[in-house]
Amino acid sequence: MANGIVLSSQERQLKDLLVAAAAHIDKQASDVSLRNEPLTLRWAGGWVRDKLLGTASHDIDVAINTMTGETFALGLVEFCADDANRAAYGVGPDDLKHLQTVKKNPERSKHLETAMTRLFGLDLDFVNLRKETYTTDSRNPQIEFGTPQEDALRRDATVNALFYNIHSNEVEDYTTGLADMANKLIRTPLEPLQTFLDDPLRVLRLVRFASRLQFRIDETTEQFMGAQQVLESLRVKISRERVGVELEKMLRGKYPLDSLALIDRLKLYHAVFTDPTRESMPQPDISNWSAVYECLDFISRTQTPGSIYDQLVRGGEARWLAWTLAALTPWEQVKDAPPPKPGKPMTPMSYLAAREGFKASNKLTDILISARRHRPAIMELKHIVDTNGDGLMERDRFGMAVREWDPKGGWRLQVLSAIFVDVLQRTAGQSGEDRNTILAEWQRFLDHLVALDVTEAPSIKRLVDGTFLAKELGVRPGKWMSAALDVVMVWQLRNPESTDTTGAVDEVRKRKKELGIDRWTMGSFENLRAVASKLRESAAKKDALAALADAVPEAFSLQDLGREIVAARSGQDPRATVLALLACLREDGKVRETNDNSKAAQQLVSFVASAMAPIAESDDDSSDSQHHYKRVVSRSRSIADAGMEAIMCLAKQEPLKLNDQVLVTLVAYANAGEAWATPETSRIAVELLREQFKTTDQDKFMSEIVLKSYLRALFSKSRPATVTASGRKAEFVDRERETGLPDESRETKPWKYGDFRAVPVFSWAVEEASESLMTQHWPLFIPVLLTLVDDSSTRFRARGLEILASFLKKFPGKKLRETGLAIVFEQAIFPTLLYLPSLTPVDESLQLLEPAYNALFALAEHSPGPDNIKDRDRLLDKIIREGIFTAYLHAKDHVRIVELLFRQTVLVVGMMGINSVKHLKDLIPMVSSVMTDPFAASSSPTLLAAIAALQAILSNAWPRISDGPWKDEILKTLVITWLNVQEDPKPAEDRIAAELIKTTNMLSTITKTAHSSLVSHAAPLVSKDPTLAPLFAGSS
Repeated sequence: MANGIVLSSQERQLKDLLVAAAAHIDKQASDVSLRNEPLTLRWAGGWVRDKLLGTASHDIDVAINTMTGETFALGLVEFCADDANRAAYGVGPDDLKHLQTVKKNPERSKHLETAMTRLFGLDLDFVNLRKETYTTDSRNPQIEFGTPQEDALRRDATVNALFYNIHSNEVEDYTTGLADMANKLIRTPLEPLQTFLDDPLRVLRLVRFASRLQFRIDETTEQFMGAQQVLESLRVKISRERVGVELEKMLRGKYPLDSLALIDRLKLYHAVFTDPTRESMPQPDISNWSAVYECLDFISRTQTPGSIYDQLVRGGEARWLAWTLAALTPWEQVKDAPPPKPGKPMTPMSYLAAREGFKASNKLTDILISARRHRPAIMELKHIVDTNGDGLMERDRFGMAVREWDPKGGWRLQVLSAIFVDVLQRTAGQSGEDRNTILAEWQRFLDHLVALDVTEAPSIKRLVDGTFLAKELGVRPGKWMSAALDVVMVWQLRNPESTDTTGAVDEVRKRKKELGIDRWTMGSFENLRAVASKLRESAAKKDALAALADAVPEAFSLQDLGREIVAARSGQDPRATVLALLACLREDGKVRETNDNSKAAQQLVSFVASAMAPIAESDDDSSDSQHHYKRVVSRSRSIADAGMEAIMCLAKQEPLKLNDQVLVTLVAYANAGEAWATPETSRIAVELLREQFKTTDQDKFMSEIVLKSYLRALFSKSRPATVTASGRKAEFVDRERETGLPDESRETKPWKYGDFRAVPVFSWAVEEASESLMTQHWPLFIPVLLTLVDDSSTRFRARGLEILASFLKKFPGKKLRETGLAIVFEQAIFPTLLYLPSLTPVDESLQLLEPAYNALFALAEHSPGPDNIKDRDRLLDKIIREGIFTAYLHAKDHVRIVELLFRQTVLVVGMMGINSVKHLKDLIPMVSSVMTDPFAASSSPTLLAAIAALQAILSNAWPRISDGPWKDEILKTLVITWLNVQEDPKPAEDRIAAELIKTTNMLSTITKTAHSSLVSHAAPLVSKDPTLAPLFAGSS
């Protein structure tokens, strides 16, 4: 026993282990110790306080004086790895099993390297002693190693600043903690005003500890807790989530009444229960608030079977919600806030105070909204009970009301909220009513609900469901069903003993006209769809609509169409449904106007867009990806022609605000080159998008919806390791990053095997993005680009390279250099240059090489800065060496590949200019070998590409060619090629001959710069073979 502390057997076992481990670590810790003193461990804070109060505690903070918590914890693990030590101190297999470490990360308020684990059934946190320094704008301090006294002084209360030194078995008090414990006093270790300004959350923590421990707060400390400076600091510096955590601990604790009373007395209410983001946030009248929380305390203390508290507060969760409702009740007197959007309901101020004041859960905010909305109805029924008014014994009225109140939050807590408001208002002022009288009225109200047996009305199961009801009435399901099922429930409440469905159905049948059941059952539309389903898929739209014209119903509304389509959506042929819908929409004169036409039009557009969207069904087999893709394309293409016209018809009938998914589908059709699109569907899609973007911010749609929401979700599991999740270059590439999913699956790559809209939509975003949008949101583009370029399939890789080339042409080069993405893109593109025969089929090589070179040329053109031209030259050198030369070496027997390589040679030599002279020793032999091949003329495109490459070499590297060995080599090449072409005339001979003469003229011009004559040089050749004369005819 040390100063009143008696250790349990587990605590003694833990102490002995930690002391031994500390001695072991201290001997070996010269390289990790941050202080020149013996390693000392202290159990700190709440555990010491609770032990002195005789309360068991299973959470222990271990304070360390010479090293970080992580360092000590790792040393402890090493110590316990020794079997002898484990046996000596009883360390079991589950002890130290889950050691969690927290790295230092000041940006996320993690200022210490700490560790957490579980030993002997106790939860341990290892952390070093520390000293804290605060700034004026944050409660997160600057942290450094400290002494025990500095660590004690930084704490919120003296009773939480005690240490138990496990080496000396003594309680160490560097403040007044022991005395304050004896006096049951809460005070701050340092001057209170500065303590609260440093971390205003301490105000709420002291309230919580005072109520929990049943201590009083020191008068000097209390004086500053409600100071205006402190309350303003609380508003500016503290996250509302942290306020919510403290508040929840108070109200879930044993003494919530004392917590609220302290908040009330210290005038903290308006700093806690408020929306700090609203400058004009009003302040409720809290002068009579105590009546509410004292009322709740009273009904909880006097709870008996059937009492108010017994009926309305069911369980621990409801207890916490009840106290939170009591805390927010003053806000129920404040006028609701204006709705966030026109047409929306007004927002209760209690909801804003909860959601923004302490980040309340959805469950609580749902109760607040429901309680506010239903309070008039609750008060109306209570008035009937109070006055024995009309309808007192109408079980159906009371039961349906309880059912209506219940869906969100439960009716019981809504009634409790109404009680709180009633007590708050009626007990206020000198003429206020007696609380017991008010509670007696509410007790009678609840007793009446019990007498009517409606307290469990929300759980009453209907005798029939909508499907049964529709069948009995001989109509199709529709919008009428909800109201009809309410009629069934009213009948059941009136006839609680009956289990026969006949009476319930008859009650609905009597009210068919009132319920709108006879209005339109859409049997004729079902016939129309049946006709459409029999049409062959290959039938032209014009022919299909002609066949359907006679089956179109005589009159209908858009709501009728919407109800029918939604009701029978599953299992129906979407193409037949869309054709039937279009046949109806073309009959303008048959469409009846109704109030909800706009809403119905939106619903129909969403259905059509979903039906024609190139998205695989969830049960589609993706084992054969190409067949899988073609099946989706075929289905979408068969629907899109009619679907696009249907959307256009709806847009002409009603002004439409298309939802995000519809817009994404339209974007996927905007490019007529997509497999599922046609010129007509593309034209309509572009027109619809143009109209939408007149009223919708296209840049915002692109950044917020397309990039952040739609594409990010699809590509999140297939992001390459070379970039971070935020789109920046990864400094440390994790090549072994695992998702736990197969690399090629719908789960990993939904954009490849599920939603085929993704790539075209991304391509559209790149093409349409403004420079400012791309500069601002570039991290959203990068993961998608690199994922596509890295994909294993030719189709997606080639498309990704095409999109990347477009992206690079628009993306600021300065940003490429600053972010390090230039090298990331370079490393991503270059592997594609080696997709060559025979490992890669020739057709696939051609699909990949062209866009890969285009992307590299765009990178070379845009990434180097004006003062860093060396980077450009380096990249061009790499393209010609590792791309063109290497590819030619491996694929020179494939004429189509060689042709492509020469076309790229023209581009790269043109970009290199005079710097291309360094590659003449490889360029000229490569060109010469192709041109002088006896069979070169048999593949005129390849020969013409080689001649074009030679012309590019002459145009850019001429200073090294004018007088030297390269001139003779080139002349030889031209002569042999000419002779070969003359011997094997082909249809393209004239064009080849013309290009050879043009090349010879270029060489002649270059030769003149060295004061030499090519004609004279070639004269002996011409004299031997006069057929060469035309080759030199233009070279004077």
